[in-house]
Amino acid sequence: MAYFPNAELLFDIEGGLRLGDAMTLRVGGQNLFDTYPQKNPNGEVAGLIYPESSPFGFNGGFYYLRATWEWLR
Repeated sequence: MAYFPNAELLFDIEGGLRLGDAMTLRVGGQNLFDTYPQKNPNGEVAGLIYPESSPFGFNGGFYYLRATWEWLR
């Protein structure tokens, strides 16, 4: 097993409910626990609080509610 001292886990989730024959309602989240990358030590000088090379975004969590309607079946 490899050792990654600065490793982070990100969690995404989505669930849906079918309402009738044509409508579906979904709720979900990406980066569920609002995880941010480590701060860039020179960020204030360079204008980048978080490093560009981070494998995940620097916007934190994203949560949504989505409704879809199927017109034709």
